Amino acid sequence: MIQIIAITFMIIMRTLHIISYNVSIYNTGKSGGSFLQQILIGVFGSLQASTPYLGGILGLIIVAWIRAAQSLNKQFLAKNAEMEKKTWPLADFEKKEQ
Repeated sequence: MIQIIAITFMIIMRTLHIISYNVSIYNTGKSGGSFLQQILIGVFGSLQASTPYLGGILGLIIVAWIRAAQSLNKQFLAKNAEMEKKTWPLADFEKKEQ
């Protein structure tokens, strides 16, 4: 009974930790974007004048995001191929049993 309670408590705490982490990162990203926008408005004098630069920065972020996803895909495929090459440790034993 105690083990069930402990496991449930661990799951709940892990979920709460993930939620609090995601909320803090979300708020940091929002405030960082607002800070960047305010700096560009201050430098260029108006939102209209800074919009092309904001678009360029957004474009760079999107390109970086796509490249990161492609890199993760390559890493995943390499690891998946490596895992498929490994045989089940008891494969020879199971063949002998049959």
